[in-house]
Amino acid sequence: GSYTYTDNSYRYALLKELEALQITGHIPHDGRHTFSSLGKRYGMDDYARKKIMGHKITDLTDRVYTRLDIEWYRKEIERIK
Repeated sequence: GSYTYTDNSYRYALLKELEALQITGHIPHDGRHTFSSLGKRYGMDDYARKKIMGHKITDLTDRVYTRLDIEWYRKEIERIK
């Protein structure tokens, strides 16, 4: 069978792993903070950063009419050094 992870079970499992590794002061969202901060620091396009993170695009033109290929996103991600 398969198991569908929920946010709570994922969070619980990760926190238990961090505890087992004696890593303190971190939460599952740390990676998102790091990605967003590094993307901003290295000039990643804001649209790409938000879309990759799954955030809502509020600009009508970008939300409705903008379609960019995976190669464009890859190049934006590669800005992070």
